[in-house]
Parts: sequence; structure tokens; C-alpha cells
Amino acid sequence: MLAERIVDLTPVNGLAYNIGGAYVATATTGSGSGTFTDLLGVQYDSRGNSPDYIEEGYNTSGAFFYDEQGGTHTSGKWLSEMELTAAINRWWYSFALDAHEKQNGRDDWLSVDRIEIYLMYDPNHAHPVDNKGRPAYSGAIETLAAEPASVLVWSLDGVEDTTILLDATANPGSGNSEMSLMVPSTLFAAALGVLGDPAPEDVAIYFYTQMGAYGVDPETGRDYGASSTAEQWATYYFDDGSALVPEPGTYGVLVGGGLLGMVGVRLLGRAAGRRTGAASATGRRCG
Repeated sequence: MLAERIVDLTPVNGLAYNIGGAYVATATTGSGSGTFTDLLGVQYDSRGNSPDYIEEGYNTSGAFFYDEQGGTHTSGKWLSEMELTAAINRWWYSFALDAHEKQNGRDDWLSVDRIEIYLMYDPNHAHPVDNKGRPAYSGAIETLAAEPASVLVWSLDGVEDTTILLDATANPGSGNSEMSLMVPSTLFAAALGVLGDPAPEDVAIYFYTQMGAYGVDPETGRDYGASSTAEQWATYYFDDGSALVPEPGTYGVLVGGGLLGMVGVRLLGRAAGRRTGAASATGRRCG
């Protein structure tokens, strides 16, 4: 499946790329570099839904609708549970993907074809929660998106149809991430504003993804379809001073602490902080 924009992360060069204000990069360190919490596990054809090597799902503690994996792999989450990382004078929500492919030469690869992050305001638990009080919405992602109290924070395809290509051997071993995604807290603050600026503990975060739809690349023969065991998405924050730092010559200007005209940044270990809850454009907590 061809997209309007292909973000090729198969060269393991540590560069990150701007997609609708968020940044994606090849992760080159293990989960030991920060605090990682499992968010969403998906595996193709886990319930006969995806025999074409395409897998999809979103985090919830309710009944699974797509290819989600149970146990500790997938769970609902309130926004107040999310940690924030400080980098480049901004606050970010960070996500990481640990890809599990067959690694036989042909199937070393994986495409990330859709990511959509939603907030849902649910102060009175009008939507289902599990016996631990975790968000437990169930149903098609289109239904979730159409809920009156649901708002889209960020989408991989928000600006143009985009596909990310990954090398699943870039950081081999379970618990090691092949891709990181950093979404600025300002996008979450804007979404909270649409919902009336509720307290983060009353707002559920739902992270939806689809992977493997790119299929076989006609030029290289690489198979980007899903294979092997479950892919694992996690939330994380840096607790060792790691941060996104601009690589010299790859960005335009810094204006008011914001980043403009940036083409790439490199993952380096420098001065990062963390904060819980949702931050506003100025770094203050919302709610």
C-alpha cells in the first residue's frame, strides 16, 4: 500500500522526523534507559481478524475488538497516569514500539501505517471501566472517534497519508524498542481545551495503531507485513537525562522555546525532566 509520504527509519542513524508536530525516530537503546509501561500489544491474526499480515488495535481494559493481546500487554489508561519528559524547552508524551518480526532476512521489517491518539472525557464513568477502575471502551475505532466526549490529539495521517518503515533487527531482543514517538504536550493541552479543560484523572487516553499494511516493497522485496509474535507499544519517560537534542545544521530556528523548521534531531543524553499529568503550552499542568 503506497502512502503519500514514506518515513524510512530503516537506516539506524538516530535521526527523528517531524510528522504533524510530533517526532518519530529509530530507538537505539533498551528499555533500561527510561521507565517503560506496557500500553498496547497487538499480534496479527490473533483472533482470525487479520490473515493478511495486517494488525491493529488500541489500548483498553475492556473487551478487545481487533488484534490486541491480553495479560499485562494491553490496558486502559487515564491521562493523569502519563509521565512527561522535558526536552528542547518543551514537555512531551513519549511512546515506544518493540517490534517482533521473524528476522529471517525477508521478514525483518515492519510498517507502521496508522497511529491515532484520542482523549475521552469520562468524569462519571459513563463509559465502561474494569474492576480496577481503568478505562475499558470496546468497539471499532471509528465508533470511539465519533463519541461526543472524544477528541483526536494527533494522527500519523493528520497532515498527509504517512507510513513509517522499520527494521525490526535495529535493536534486537524483547524489551528493546525499534521506534520512539514523542508528541508535544501542547497538542494534548489543545485537545483538553476542546473538552473544556477537565482534570487529567477524568480523561482516558486511547492509542490506536495499524501495522503491516505496506506489505512487500516492489523494489527491495522487503516484506513489511506483520509476522511472528506480538508487537508491544509502551509509554515511557526518560529518567537518566536522555532527551531529544537538535543535531547541528538540521533545524531552522527556535522561537519562544518552540521548534520551527526542524528536519531531524538526534537522541542524545542531555538534561531532561519529567512531570505527571497534562501540561499546557507554557509547561503548567492542566486541571
